[in-house]
Amino acid sequence: MSADLGNPDDATLALARRVHRLLEGTRAALTSPAAAAAPPVSVRRLIAYAENPDPAADPVVADLIAQDERVGRDFRAILKRVAPIYFPMAAAAATAELIAERAAGGHRIRFEPSRAEPAQTYVIIELAPGAPPPEALFVCRAFRTRKLALPPARGGIVQFLLANADESLAALRDPEAEVFLR
Repeated sequence: MSADLGNPDDATLALARRVHRLLEGTRAALTSPAAAAAPPVSVRRLIAYAENPDPAADPVVADLIAQDERVGRDFRAILKRVAPIYFPMAAAAATAELIAERAAGGHRIRFEPSRAEPAQTYVIIELAPGAPPPEALFVCRAFRTRKLALPPARGGIVQFLLANADESLAALRDPEAEVFLR
């Protein structure tokens, strides 16, 4: 014996069509040449990249983190677990202006223009007392992550120069970016 389910109402039919379109879009994305070309990367390899201060340690992982949104999102989740120092999006994220400093957990990042070379900016990281000195900086914005090796800390301060045109400096000053020190 079979039950007569009748015809669906307009709302149910519209929902079914919407779900079908979403499933078709997902299938197309998963079977696209770009998705097939991306090499798989293990969580262990992402963690190893996060723990090694050398930005050139694994160029394949660096490229994937910079270009693949899924890998970038996974890597950011790993950084939140393994990086002892975290600067969330700035409170001024609602504005489009570049920020002059970041502060979180007793730590601070400031940006000072170089007086000797106007085309460069000092990035000054002031660590909270007793904080472990970081060896690498990760800046994440729009699921893209950049990694910079840091010079040794001196007296709780890490200082280095970046060219004003450097994308890493723009990312560090972007209020919508997150910064991790490891």
